[in-house]
Amino acid sequence: MGNYLYLGDLSNCTNIRKKATQKPVPRSMTIPNLSFFDYPRLPNADPATSKRQASSTSHAKEPHPNDLRWMRVEQWLSAKALSPNTRRSYRKELKRFWHWIEKPWNQVTTWDITRYKDYLETATIQNSETGIPKRQFSPNSVALAVRSLKSFFRWMQQAYYITENPTLAVSAPSEPEPESKELTEFQVQALYAALERRGQSRLRDTALLAVLSHGLRAEEASHLNVEDYDGKRLHIREAKQGSTGRVPLDKDARAALNAYLEWRKGQDKALTVNTPLFVNFSRDPKVRGQRLSYDGVYLVVKQLGQLAIDVALEKLIDQADTSDKEEPLGWEIAALAEVHPHQLRHTFASNLVLNGMDAYLAMALTRHRSVTAFKRYSSKARQKQAERAFRQMRGESDDDD
Repeated sequence: MGNYLYLGDLSNCTNIRKKATQKPVPRSMTIPNLSFFDYPRLPNADPATSKRQASSTSHAKEPHPNDLRWMRVEQWLSAKALSPNTRRSYRKELKRFWHWIEKPWNQVTTWDITRYKDYLETATIQNSETGIPKRQFSPNSVALAVRSLKSFFRWMQQAYYITENPTLAVSAPSEPEPESKELTEFQVQALYAALERRGQSRLRDTALLAVLSHGLRAEEASHLNVEDYDGKRLHIREAKQGSTGRVPLDKDARAALNAYLEWRKGQDKALTVNTPLFVNFSRDPKVRGQRLSYDGVYLVVKQLGQLAIDVALEKLIDQADTSDKEEPLGWEIAALAEVHPHQLRHTFASNLVLNGMDAYLAMALTRHRSVTAFKRYSSKARQKQAERAFRQMRGESDDDD
């Protein structure tokens, strides 16, 4: 068999042939444990481990401003034209990945991105009520995370910070086609009825609700100045993905804006062309009178939703002894607790198509640039029109069950 010494087993890669005449290895010298096959390990699928990983990621400390990896993230966010909401989403996703992986960006590999995607798809948390594990991240959340990483590393390559993009071979999971989340006629009426309880801010909130009901995004409403209203329409100068343009207002919206501006003039405030159209009514003197922010617009609509619930419930009590066919469904009232400004945009777009406006003309008013993005409204409108036509053909009314 030949002269050799057996110093280990193959599993540790330490089978080394040595001649019998070779000098023995001194005890002070250590033999390195080599491994020729370094298999990458998949994330631990154990629910408890995933829960700990998710918890440590979500509650981890903020990145240090001088951290080079995070500086690249901030550079990327600054280089892109993003709405505040999109910017927050991207920063959240990159922060999660920043905590999850401990590598310089130029050392991140395709396998790292794949492992991270697998982690997001398998991470679970325990339901506090039932105790049953459930997915922590929905398919839409995973898709957002992968798209965020793709955008970031594509920019990193374009900026010559990395030579290869590790996300090219990783695809984002498919997402269900988004649906229109318009409000019902009852919900819109309840929001307008709630305006009577808004006190000093009633005129401002009436004008703001009217503007949002014409399809403006919350950010667009926040950026409006007095000069952007010419008495008949609003000029949108700052918008998502450059979707600027002019939005005509109906007579009720014009009346609401005119009343609000007349009130502003009576407050001994000089209204110049650069004066914000919607201002903050906070009790804090530091922000009172300043431009109503994106978050401020959301807060106003949220508060109106809470008041609308009270109005609707009181109406139900008053009509308890009557047989009103227009009595709202329970979910319509409950959903007002989660109402947000973008639902008014959805409602505006859906109503345009439902009332027979050509989809391309409706897109001009909503300033959508993508037919695919507008499809959620036109598809739902066609479904409702088809159902209405079917019932008419059968001699039934929309109220028949």
